[in-house]
Amino acid sequence: MNVKPEPLSMKEAEAFWQEKKILSPKAFYVLAEVSRGRAFTVSDLATRDCIDTVYASMQKAIKEGVSYGEWKRSLMHVWDKAGWVSEKGKLLNHRRVNTIFRTNIQTAYQSGRFEQMKRVSQKRPYWQYEAVGDKRTRPTHWALHGKIFPSDHDFWDTFYPPNGFNCRCTVNTLSERQAKGETIEKDNPYGTLIEPIDPRTGGKMPARLLMPDRGFEGHPKLGMDNVVSEKDWDMPGLKEDAERRKKEEAERRKKEEAERRKKEEAERRKKEEAERRKKEEAERRKKEEAERRKKEEAERRKKEEAERRKKEEAETEKPKRMETPRVSAENFEKSYDKIVAERGSGAKGFVRIHDMRDELGWSTDEFDRMLEKLAKDKKIVLHHGDHTMLTKEQWKKSYLDPEKGIPFMTISWVEKKQEDFFAKAHGMKKYLTKKEDIFYFERMFLNDVNNAGGIEKWVDNVEKTRKNRKREFLKWDHEENYTHRKNLEAELSYAAMFMNDGLVEALAKNPINTRIKDIERSSYKTAKKEIHLAKSAKPKSVLHEMGHHIEIVTNSKKHSQEWRNSRAKKEGEKYVIKRLKDIEPEKKYKGHEKVVVDNFSDPYIGRLYKGGITEVLSMGLQELGSRERLIEYYQKDSSHLAYAIGVLSGAIK
Repeated sequence: MNVKPEPLSMKEAEAFWQEKKILSPKAFYVLAEVSRGRAFTVSDLATRDCIDTVYASMQKAIKEGVSYGEWKRSLMHVWDKAGWVSEKGKLLNHRRVNTIFRTNIQTAYQSGRFEQMKRVSQKRPYWQYEAVGDKRTRPTHWALHGKIFPSDHDFWDTFYPPNGFNCRCTVNTLSERQAKGETIEKDNPYGTLIEPIDPRTGGKMPARLLMPDRGFEGHPKLGMDNVVSEKDWDMPGLKEDAERRKKEEAERRKKEEAERRKKEEAERRKKEEAERRKKEEAERRKKEEAERRKKEEAERRKKEEAERRKKEEAETEKPKRMETPRVSAENFEKSYDKIVAERGSGAKGFVRIHDMRDELGWSTDEFDRMLEKLAKDKKIVLHHGDHTMLTKEQWKKSYLDPEKGIPFMTISWVEKKQEDFFAKAHGMKKYLTKKEDIFYFERMFLNDVNNAGGIEKWVDNVEKTRKNRKREFLKWDHEENYTHRKNLEAELSYAAMFMNDGLVEALAKNPINTRIKDIERSSYKTAKKEIHLAKSAKPKSVLHEMGHHIEIVTNSKKHSQEWRNSRAKKEGEKYVIKRLKDIEPEKKYKGHEKVVVDNFSDPYIGRLYKGGITEVLSMGLQELGSRERLIEYYQKDSSHLAYAIGVLSGAIK
């Protein structure tokens, strides 16, 4: 037969509280500890009316379930009389007041619980001690956790909870069937020496006697007959003591405030002195740096002048080259092929311009005119490069566009290039070894667009060579709204042209769950890896949310943070952070949505999240869903567009 325990009401707790005797603090502490559970007082309260007020408020809290905060505020006038309230009206002794409330509520609750358990003790004859087991649990209380005793065992006369101030332990009842196979304790462990386990660390603690905290031996139902009423509440000196304590407290606070201000003033002066020394040191270093640079510049010029004179002397002594090839496009191409055959140029077909000059031996004007003619006829392509890889002499022999002032370091023959832009981009990862290298791809991208004759022609080339890359990247939860879905998938298919093969296959192998829901704003659920689209979402929304997924798949969160921070506004050493609703009040942003203030095309790009995810890739990817938006966004923010394409192509990892 299953026996269900009675649902716990607070009637027994109310009855227990009404049986308590109200005593003065002096009379309370005359009682034996076993009898104090049936009496009520509050130390440091001077008058009977104050203690009566607290007693009545506790009775109301037990009966009506009043919260601690509401109870505390209702007794501010009592705490003020006790000297526990500051001049500004703030409660000073929070811990003391909290202990009064928690301990008395728990005592009443456990006493009511005791009465209920006694009523069903024939059907549930075993009681089990239960501690909370968190970092606030006392080790001696945790040592009793899980122990089972008969309901009439003398253990409960000593250890029935609460067993200390703010104790949260409780007792559960067990039937014969539930207790079968469990260890039933026989001996009362009171006063035994134990090495308790620390519930926070699991390690052993120093040995100590197992007993309740002082003043909590025995459950509150014991000792009722030993409690007597105290009639003399107007004891001499109690009120005067309260006034004296209040005055002493005011003096103490005044003294602490003076010491605090003195300490703050000393800290302020110390800080000002440190700032002054720091400023002086910075000025000194700045001056030393200027002197050093001035000296280095003089040394450099002196060295260059010596090298120039040495070179001029060598040129005058060197016999003129007899077999200089005739200036022609044919000889230019032959020299290009010769360098490629002898020295190699890699799969990209790059040859350095200074090597071409040395090979041909033409004058600077002759060489530059032929170079410009071949570039204009689109026979060759001029490329930028990292000039730090060249010597100063080699850099001087490179080519500087006289109209645009742009330096070029290498050339490639159009018909002889062996690798397209995206294959080249995917192979760039070997160059990305420094933080600033995330911008190397941007320079390469802008150069490729320039060589193609503009962004529109560049997009034409991509569409011709990388179309038909459509895959099933999304897994829909239903078949509704097919037209809307078709538009969303078309956006994603267009953006797939800019993804490397590895990313395309990874996304297609594990399609992301996509749900169209009745929500205001679309979102990406990181934990579930799902996209939740609003019914009113625009087609580019699916690209935006997919951007969060790709940022995780490509592990590009760190690069996104670096790119965002490179554009962010600073005040001193700190970034400027504002709420989105303050920047764009017309949009319904929430108060917790904050951004790094920046010069982005959209403030939302600087959005900050816990965990470090960003909006950089998402806001860039959403513009790659159609030809028109891509071209328009290139004009708006080519750097941001380049970063998004760099991550998708595999150049930025």
